[in-house]
Amino acid sequence: MIQDNCVKYLVYVDILGFDELAEEIGTIESIKTRIVRDNIFREPLQLEIDNLKKTEKICGVSKGRDDWILIVSDFSDLFEIISKILSTELPVGKYAPYEVSRNYGNIPLEVAIGVYGFDKWSYRDGGEV
Repeated sequence: MIQDNCVKYLVYVDILGFDELAEEIGTIESIKTRIVRDNIFREPLQLEIDNLKKTEKICGVSKGRDDWILIVSDFSDLFEIISKILSTELPVGKYAPYEVSRNYGNIPLEVAIGVYGFDKWSYRDGGEV
């Protein structure tokens, strides 16, 4: 039986239109699609996730091509984390790695939430979950 303190919340975050939107922005802005995906989509999200990890609100991360699974211990942190991630904007102006002609708004994301009961033998990235 799994105890309550072993319950974790899983947050799945996926960039919507990762290939299509990157190609569209790349064409409009005359930037290579790969650069749009890496520097304009992935990098700002990864920075936000890294900042949240530093606050210890995220206790584990699994990264895919254009998606992340975040492991969150405290239910009270769950929606704050989701809110911060959803409000991550595409970098523009002087903060952008490349000058873009207009503000494209927030990075379009799909988010799903799950609950999982880990047992005392569960590990993630060499550390206890």
